[in-house]
Amino acid sequence: MIEIIDDFIGSVFGKEKQIEVISWNGERTSNSTKLYTVRCNICKNDPELFGKAEYLLTKEVLKKGHFSCGCSRAPNWTETQYIVRLNRKCKGSGFMFLGFSEKFRGHKTKVRLTCLEHNVSWNSSNIDYVMQCEKINCPACQQTKIRKAKKYTKNNVSSIASSSYGPEYIFQKYMDKGNIMYKYQCPICSYDEYVKAGLCSGIFKMHHATFLNGNKTCRCSDFYKYTSDQKIFQVEMYLEQKQLPYNFIGWLDTYDNYKSRIKLHCKEHDCVFTPQLAGLFNGYGRCKECSTNYVSKNQHYSVYVLKATGIVGDFTGFGISRNVKGRLSTHQYTFERTGYQLEDIHVFNMGAEFAMKLEREIMQNFPCNSRPIDGFKKEATYYKNYQKVIDYCKDFIKMNNLELIENQELLPTNFQPIVSNSTSS
Repeated sequence: MIEIIDDFIGSVFGKEKQIEVISWNGERTSNSTKLYTVRCNICKNDPELFGKAEYLLTKEVLKKGHFSCGCSRAPNWTETQYIVRLNRKCKGSGFMFLGFSEKFRGHKTKVRLTCLEHNVSWNSSNIDYVMQCEKINCPACQQTKIRKAKKYTKNNVSSIASSSYGPEYIFQKYMDKGNIMYKYQCPICSYDEYVKAGLCSGIFKMHHATFLNGNKTCRCSDFYKYTSDQKIFQVEMYLEQKQLPYNFIGWLDTYDNYKSRIKLHCKEHDCVFTPQLAGLFNGYGRCKECSTNYVSKNQHYSVYVLKATGIVGDFTGFGISRNVKGRLSTHQYTFERTGYQLEDIHVFNMGAEFAMKLEREIMQNFPCNSRPIDGFKKEATYYKNYQKVIDYCKDFIKMNNLELIENQELLPTNFQPIVSNSTSS
């Protein structure tokens, strides 16, 4: 087949510029989108796992930073690749991979292993468990661990409890399905508000390994898993302490973690909204009518305007942030993955209320030139509008009786952009 010349050929993507577009030989998707042949210059060094490391991808997929090789954040491994990876994992661990114990169904497929030390074969857990497990244990290995653990006497328990936790902690050892477990009372968590409210018994459980390591499973631990009722109690206490005009209605779906959403009713504006738990506790989870009033007028935000160039087009981007250095670091990472380069930037510092108003006006007054990258789906206009947007910001500052102060601040780029501070005059 004759190779077709295309300007996109030769483009590179990825944090280390390892993804290279090498050709387009006429292949297309079902909706006639071009499928380019790309090569990963890192993965090609492992031909056993990746072969030639060449794949067919569309331009849009590449621009979004999605790849098909091992450099992907979530590689879609094939059955053959899993076999190679499992053999490598077992080779240095004293085990032998015998194959799959069921029909292959991705990373959840169960595997069959042999322990070379005990000459025992068994159906292990799924591929995910084997690949993530630091040390694989066959049934014989597990029994050896249990026999060793049972040698600890009551005196050993008292000694470890006293040295690792303190005399205030009360431990009780027991067996559960052949595993050594411990119940204990914490001098803090066994008498806190959750216990008083009847949402916790004050008795906490832990495994033998957790006990030996001196770790805790009560609310003193950063990894304590709150129940749904405990989280509801926490939300209601927070609303009362902050004197927020909201009533808790229930979970939007079910409680899982800090990203779970709750339904709240605003008594002042008679509306229902669904913030994330993390957003509520961090001060962002407010109803739309309350949000403007909640944000302090003295709290400073930054309105940033930037221009970026890339092989797939140039654009002017904008946005607001309380931590503009952190935001620009994120943009820099996105640009590196998608083939863009930050060319220039101008930053205006002002009160939160003015920052949000200015961003809305920029969106309304300048046509959108959406970019298929995070952060600039709506907050983008044409490259030639860069100076016009900056002038608009300066006019906005003048019209709202704000004072424009020019100064320099080093941001996470390879140049020093202009930064402007705006304060009420």
